[in-house]
Amino acid sequence: MRIKFWGVRGSVPAPLSNEQLRRKMKNVLLAAIKKGVRTEQDLEEFLNHLSVDNYGTYGGNTACVTVHEGASFIVLDAGTGLREFGRRLVEETAEKASPIHILLSHFHWDHIIGFPFFPPAFKEGMRIVIFTPSEQGREYFEVQQSSPFFPSEFAFRVAEVTFRVSVNLNEDIVGAFRVSSLKLNHPGGSIGYRVRSETGSVVYMTDTEIANTTLDEKRR
Repeated sequence: MRIKFWGVRGSVPAPLSNEQLRRKMKNVLLAAIKKGVRTEQDLEEFLNHLSVDNYGTYGGNTACVTVHEGASFIVLDAGTGLREFGRRLVEETAEKASPIHILLSHFHWDHIIGFPFFPPAFKEGMRIVIFTPSEQGREYFEVQQSSPFFPSEFAFRVAEVTFRVSVNLNEDIVGAFRVSSLKLNHPGGSIGYRVRSETGSVVYMTDTEIANTTLDEKRR
């Protein structure tokens, strides 16, 4: 089982500021000076061994995680990280990827804002199955992608998009995975998922708050 984080930010996407980028560049240049980088070959070797926090960026996109088992995968949440994942999918393996299973935790903006920009949704012949905590999932997506909130309607997506309620899943088979769900304590409701495959198991549980009853019981 392989897990990739395409977005982990909460509430709003947040790209690097100019000041943060400047600090990152300064750290890299100082490290290069210390290493005695003189030639292009030295530079390539230096860049190949930079730590992730220095050569890349992370944390800017909102929630989207993929779980892979061989060539199979599922998607957890549809934040802005879904856009980059979708672009990669279309470039590399889209013809083999259908259907695409997306498991939503809930409908707050940061968890669904990436779907209007998901390239496979505009690819004819693709099938997308969206698991949601509510029977009104399609209605919510249609509202999100309608005037005055968005310039193109949900119906303009040429892929076949279907919705399935994900409450009370119990080892349900989703592609190459077995998925269970659990209701969480969050305004408007939220769902946590346990995903199992032949080689591993992972729990995806984002927005949830400790209930007062839990605190009261702990005090006793």
